[in-house]
Amino acid sequence: MCTLLCAGWLLLGGNCARGADRVELEIVTEAGGAITAGQEWAKLFGELNLSGVQIRGSRPGDKVDLRVSGSPGSRVYHVVGVLTSRNELLVPGKRFRPSDSAAIADWLTRLAEDGPGQPGDEEVPFGLKRDQYVSLRRSLGRPVAARTLEQGAAELADELNRTAGDCFQLTTGARRQLAGAGPWRDELQGLAVGTALAAVLRSEGLGGVPRRGAGTQVICTVSELDENHAAWPVGFNADARRRELLPILFEFLNAEIEGASVAETIDSVAPRLGVPVLYDRLALEIHGIDPAQVEASLPAKRTSYSLLLQKVLFQARLKYELRVDDAGKPFLWITTIKKV
Repeated sequence: MCTLLCAGWLLLGGNCARGADRVELEIVTEAGGAITAGQEWAKLFGELNLSGVQIRGSRPGDKVDLRVSGSPGSRVYHVVGVLTSRNELLVPGKRFRPSDSAAIADWLTRLAEDGPGQPGDEEVPFGLKRDQYVSLRRSLGRPVAARTLEQGAAELADELNRTAGDCFQLTTGARRQLAGAGPWRDELQGLAVGTALAAVLRSEGLGGVPRRGAGTQVICTVSELDENHAAWPVGFNADARRRELLPILFEFLNAEIEGASVAETIDSVAPRLGVPVLYDRLALEIHGIDPAQVEASLPAKRTSYSLLLQKVLFQARLKYELRVDDAGKPFLWITTIKKV
């Protein structure tokens, strides 16, 4: 690679290209930074075999920017980044340090392949293209029509997957693992099928990891849960929106609990809240907790539904989270205080 240094410019020849579209990166260095910062970043780009990068001193009016030119299939994405005095590289929607070399390469590659997102877009999970993610969420947002209590886990997973458009690949090994499970114990009717299927798979230590397919197609490969690979979640945490989504949690009632188990207490409270309740069966099994075998106790007092749930569940070393399913419907997720 040829490197040319003159008049305050550092130019790396060629283009940051993957396919027909390409990325040009122009880096502006802020005053007050280390003199060697530009050379450090140039070396980083050289080691990553990334080219089409210009590094220069700042001018009045310089700012982080992204300009698109060219025509479909041969677009040029010209990125203006700012190298701050703290040796951080600011680009549209991102902030990198020299130690983030792999993330920088990935970001440039995705920009060349997928183009920029719309202003305000959140990062698309699982490395999917935005239209793929939207299409997957639409499929997984379909409601579960039939009742699910006491169904076999393997048959239930197949039924849910059909509702989801068969976007989960249930291997023979996964089906065999599900077939060894007992009858399903939570009612999933009315929940989004993606959340329901994720709950069934998780109960047996399985999860579906979305992978890119052709066009808008996404295939979720089902395998054993791995801390290094995030699986499709059992809903999305919405605790910050509890007052908006489930205001009844903060209503007060007169309560006294004696002679009932934690599970029985939750069963009696859930209809008043008007939302489904799912248990993290995997976590309960790992930590050896059976809420049906733990006695609940609460002296007569006036309390809110939220505090009642917290106090009762804590007696079984459990807690609740408010989550929303793939269609945005709220439900309670009961899991262990100690993480899995």
